[in-house]
Amino acid sequence: MRKIVRAFLIGVLAISFWRFSDASAQENAKLIVETQNDAGQPLSGAKVVIAEGVYPVGDDIVTSENLGFKGKKYEFVTDANGKLAAEIPAGEYVALTTIDGYAPFLNMSLNLTAGKTTLMRTTLFRATDGSISGTVKSKSGEIIKGANVRVKDTAIGTATAPDGRFVLAKVPPGSHVVEISRLGFKNFQSPSLQVVVGRTISLDVILDADSAAKASDWTLDNTKIQELRTAYFAAPNASEQVRIKSQLRTSLNEIFDQKEKQHAAQIIMLKQMLTEAEALHAERKKNRDQIVERRLQELLQVYIENK
Repeated sequence: MRKIVRAFLIGVLAISFWRFSDASAQENAKLIVETQNDAGQPLSGAKVVIAEGVYPVGDDIVTSENLGFKGKKYEFVTDANGKLAAEIPAGEYVALTTIDGYAPFLNMSLNLTAGKTTLMRTTLFRATDGSISGTVKSKSGEIIKGANVRVKDTAIGTATAPDGRFVLAKVPPGSHVVEISRLGFKNFQSPSLQVVVGRTISLDVILDADSAAKASDWTLDNTKIQELRTAYFAAPNASEQVRIKSQLRTSLNEIFDQKEKQHAAQIIMLKQMLTEAEALHAERKKNRDQIVERRLQELLQVYIENK
């Protein structure tokens, strides 16, 4: 009897395991990627990142040069024939294809169906510029968001995202210097960076705290003010009160000047960001037709078909 019960339990477990395995297999989808350049030649070594979503870094619009990944992420590399085959869970994804010397391409709609094979063909065009990306942190390792990041002597600029990241896209090839500023920190200026067409330079920056800002913070904690106030009421005579009152007035004026310097620095930074944003807006309006045509061409160069 025990043998019969044991055999029955083993059979139930085997069936359950088979059903679980079969269901897991059905949840996966197969993906085949074929990548070539605009001359029709296969691109070997192209990096393909499949992710559940993306978010813009330092901008309001997600572009192939200005994004971060969120959710699950899968990374693959094309073989000598510019192809790759992979099997990942079915679902809706975005796909970013990159390789040195070519402009990256972002596919915002990659739908993988369970139990089916999806073919994604991508054509990459030769790049005409490069980019600079990185992170900005404090000496203690804290992320610094909202820092102003710009390429010196150009209209190219951005601000660090909530995770401290930044991307300076469409930087012309050549030697460039990156400037970074943030209220409460010393201004940073990078050494000369050599930007190469189709490549992204990594620049991770640690900002030093501004000692003047720290002194201001110490003054603003009202310690000195409270000491003078206590001394005023404890003064033995009226002449001493007049002297202490004069010191108190001087300290309050110093605090006011320090706060206004901070506000002025913040206004300058905001004006600079606004000027750069207006220049970028004007440039995009000027090149509207070219931008639309390029996006149209990109959309028609990539297609997905389910087998």
